[in-house]
Amino acid sequence: MSLVSERYADAFFQAAEAHGQVDACLKDILDLKELFLSEPKLVSVLVTPKTTQAEKKTLIEDVFRGNVEDYTFNLLRVLLDKGRITEVPAIADDYQKFYHERHNVISMTITTAFEAEPELIEKISEKFRKQYDADAVKVETKVDPDLIGGAIIVIGDTMYDESVRGKLAALQAEINAE
Repeated sequence: MSLVSERYADAFFQAAEAHGQVDACLKDILDLKELFLSEPKLVSVLVTPKTTQAEKKTLIEDVFRGNVEDYTFNLLRVLLDKGRITEVPAIADDYQKFYHERHNVISMTITTAFEAEPELIEKISEKFRKQYDADAVKVETKVDPDLIGGAIIVIGDTMYDESVRGKLAALQAEINAE
């Protein structure tokens, strides 16, 4: 996240919110993030000096007009005009952060040594939903066999390391300190 992406995301969020388009614009910007990350050639065409500004605007018009909300389309045009089109993925992250703050949603990443059962993920997310007094939890799961067992849970800047690897490292640090 950068100051630039945060400012664009804030302005975009406020415009969408003022016109009741927050959810639709969230979907749009997350889809755009995915597109920009999965199609580097598109981004390359939009940033290369070999493509004229008029050609870039035509491309944006042809690809996105009618396929995204008007506010999202306007954001793309502004970003193109200001030379900030590569900021789309960061703007998407910041917009989602604003969305979660406004809707009292916490984002959590649960990393386990093996694919965790859905019931376990639900139990963990519910525990932290209550602990953080959140209305909802957005969970991303990852698998890291190096954990040996247990889990690492990350919420914002806070990490809860309940992995076997973490416990062994703590034990080793304690032994080394003596």
